[in-house]
Amino acid sequence: MSGQKSRFLAKLVIIVCASALAAATTFTDSGVAQAASVASAPVIASSYSGALTNTTYDVSSTWSLTDVVDSGGSLTGQANINPPLYGSGPFTGTVTGDSISFNVQSEQPNAGNAASIDFDGTIASDGSMSGTYQAHATSGQEEDGVWNLALPSPTCEANYQTVVTEHAGNDNGLPELYSDTVTFSWCTDGSSQVQILSSSQTSSVEASGVSFSGAQIALLKLAGITFGVTPATAPAPTIDNESSYAATTASGVSFTEEFNLGEDLVDLLLKPHIIDRLAERVLRLIRSGHLGRVAKELQQGWTRIVAAFDSWAAKNFGLPDWAATWVANLPIGQIKDAIASLAEKFVSTVAQSLEALGSNPTLASVINSVQSGIQKIASALDYTTVDWAPYITVTVGSSLAPSVDDANSKVGFDIIVENPIVTTTRTS
Repeated sequence: MSGQKSRFLAKLVIIVCASALAAATTFTDSGVAQAASVASAPVIASSYSGALTNTTYDVSSTWSLTDVVDSGGSLTGQANINPPLYGSGPFTGTVTGDSISFNVQSEQPNAGNAASIDFDGTIASDGSMSGTYQAHATSGQEEDGVWNLALPSPTCEANYQTVVTEHAGNDNGLPELYSDTVTFSWCTDGSSQVQILSSSQTSSVEASGVSFSGAQIALLKLAGITFGVTPATAPAPTIDNESSYAATTASGVSFTEEFNLGEDLVDLLLKPHIIDRLAERVLRLIRSGHLGRVAKELQQGWTRIVAAFDSWAAKNFGLPDWAATWVANLPIGQIKDAIASLAEKFVSTVAQSLEALGSNPTLASVINSVQSGIQKIASALDYTTVDWAPYITVTVGSSLAPSVDDANSKVGFDIIVENPIVTTTRTS
């Protein structure tokens, strides 16, 4: 205790160096970390540091545990309490599950007149601990307080970089359409403690080009099907450094298939059989002065457009068999209903364009009005489905062999995710 009013504290003993998770971590034959149903005993580190506060007198200080030894749950070591609190000395205690208790026998004499200190606390999954204490003075006086301790940052004796890449796609020619890569740096203290220092995620979609798969992507684009990833910049992975392992989790991106009734699809589907013939009928009505029948003709023309889309969709938009899977992913029925509901908008859009042509338009100008009206509406019909939303967790334990768990990834219809490619390089 300090002065007439004794203030003392002792340093508490340790805590789990192992991730005393509510459920311990084990590894299956596949190398994927999973939760076990029975909690394992905490792994105790040889030293800790933290803070404590004498709540009786509202005085705080720092302290540490050193030379900690765990013999089957029985603890010994040295508590080092820094002024203005006192009570340093050797300690003995026990660890049971995530609970820890120990007693410090304060070295005599000391400025706080501390005789002994009893510590009780709980061990967290990251190896830190916290709790309460009661200090006993040589005079018989008792003082209360709270404390916390954390594991020291590991000293990096060996540094590594691990790159984990997963590809996803369709086995009909585009097996690696999507790619998600997790790159992280980590180190070990030379024994069992591992720490991940940094982690990043990179996502990409294969582009069209001169390769066989690139040609397939270009062909699908003509049918209005494109592929992408959102967001454009992948979120940074999370990092979880526990006492017996370290893990990083990459998520937050979605690889998508998008269908758009854009200009290319309109040209392929509707010209010349529907657009040109519709324009010819409308032109005859305008030149003969039957302007009141133009709207009805446009309405009927839109009905033929809906029927043409339905027929073409049933034939996979004219794509080869290998592309049928991508079409199957699309909400064709929903798209058809949306197209049918836009008849009135189509009629009003084209009618306004025709009115600007005057009373003696050319066939080319009417064709242009009809086609541009269709394209304006078609371009707004955009449908996106998620093919793959990766959720990749990489864990490094005492074996120093990274393991990958992607069981929480969301995988769309007929999408195949290849086995992860894991490469680890020692950097120093």
